[in-house]
Amino acid sequence: MTSYHHIQQQFTQALGWNAFSYIIYKILFTTLSFLLLAHLETQDFSLWANTMSITFLLLLWLDLGMRKSIPRFLPEFAHNSKSLNRFVRIILLAKLILVITTLPFFIIALRWLIPQTNSVYIMYAAGIFVLQGLISIIQLIYHAHFWNKLFNSISTLILAGEMALNIMLVFLIARSTDLIQSILLTKLIASTITIISTLILLAMRYQSLPTKHNQSTDFISTFKKFMYHSAIMWASTTLKSLSERNFLQPLLTVTVGAASANIFKVANDGALMFQRSVIKTVGTADTALLAYAQTDQDGKKLVPIAYTKLVQNFAALCFPLLGIFFLIVIYGEALFISPLVFKLFSLLTITHLIEAFLSPYERVLEVRRAYGFLFCAYAPYVILLFLFLTTNLFASAGLLGSIILLYGVRLVSAVAMALIVWMHYQFTFPYSALLRIALLCSAATALVYFLLQVITY
Repeated sequence: MTSYHHIQQQFTQALGWNAFSYIIYKILFTTLSFLLLAHLETQDFSLWANTMSITFLLLLWLDLGMRKSIPRFLPEFAHNSKSLNRFVRIILLAKLILVITTLPFFIIALRWLIPQTNSVYIMYAAGIFVLQGLISIIQLIYHAHFWNKLFNSISTLILAGEMALNIMLVFLIARSTDLIQSILLTKLIASTITIISTLILLAMRYQSLPTKHNQSTDFISTFKKFMYHSAIMWASTTLKSLSERNFLQPLLTVTVGAASANIFKVANDGALMFQRSVIKTVGTADTALLAYAQTDQDGKKLVPIAYTKLVQNFAALCFPLLGIFFLIVIYGEALFISPLVFKLFSLLTITHLIEAFLSPYERVLEVRRAYGFLFCAYAPYVILLFLFLTTNLFASAGLLGSIILLYGVRLVSAVAMALIVWMHYQFTFPYSALLRIALLCSAATALVYFLLQVITY
């Protein structure tokens, strides 16, 4: 129990470091975006923006479910130092082979979507694609160990140096084409430094693991479970992506028209600020916490404790954002370009926050590998997706109706997972703790509302 208490402390610290690094990243990246928008020619800015989008979108598809499976299974491999080292070497090599194998498709997509690219630019972009793929898997390994502070502090420091150099280049390089290539070169160098430094520190950490990491483990059997779990998680992630912006935007453009699709994009971009604040803060820490509890000798006692911890932390993240949302609803409706955008923003924000609050139940089912329960919960969502993709339901329902149906059925799946966990595992819901958080957030929201009333009177 003492060991698990330490894991809980690491979990709490991980959330803080995730929030810190995400805030710094958003500030620095947004600053650079505005500077490039002001100094680059329109064509070159579009080139840079689309290159980043293609890179990270393709890497997301190439995740293969490992974002959820590595935090789930690394605690099992960590029982034996040799198994842990073998597992980490395999997934690093597999990721390297995967990104190199798909590199030709990345280059083809880049040349097809952005025909004006030259060979030097393509070479830099391809290098960034490979290195960012490796960084993503290294980050997962660190975060699965709850070494968020170490990885996030290194990556944030290197990012700050990269952005400082980029800002200097913006004011030193006049030619737009040269500037955009220099920006890519700095990212290439920063990514290389991040990989080298984090791999060296990872090797040093593994060499100093305590002797307790020498329990016997069946590597082959556990690795097969890891592969199967990755496939299931990849399928669930892919299914969810079919009702998110990157897929819905072009689909809505074709089915309900470009004007309606653009309205959805504006509303969804606003709602995503709330969702990503929660997702980026938690990262993979929720899966890792439940995985460590599951693999502990006192797993039957610790998993309900971990569940309670997760519910309380998600409430502490979602409830304040809900208060901010209500203040925006009261005071910010005039900021929206149309009533429809405001309605969609409100609908999407509420559903995103409810989904985030209920996500611990999905994590419980994933960590316990309750694939049958997951399939049953996803069934209504899959059926509706099938109808949308094979019929003219989008066109007949219209923009607002389609979004209500899609996100409504996503909520049905989320609530179904919560009910399954309550009934099957009989976890105790932390009513009193959540009531305290709700009252505190309500009081803070009411105070801000009162102050705004005084100021605007």
